[in-house]
Amino acid sequence: MLSAFRQKEEFRWKRQFLFDGEHYFRLTAKGKETTRLEHGEYFSVLLVPLFKRRMLPDTEVNFRAFKEESEKSVRTEA
Repeated sequence: MLSAFRQKEEFRWKRQFLFDGEHYFRLTAKGKETTRLEHGEYFSVLLVPLFKRRMLPDTEVNFRAFKEESEKSVRTEA
């Protein structure tokens, strides 16, 4: 479910499953031809501490892979 959308700035969506999570992308202009892309996720439920130790390493690896592939794509198209 889309929870926020601001054109050229941010979009967020929520997911409810075993725990609630909100994913986001934020865009920040850093000059005439440069934009910072920030991607992240917030978790909000009591079970997060129980799963955090097991999930966090995989989530971090996936976020880093996404970042690297995004950077490659942007540089290729520039």
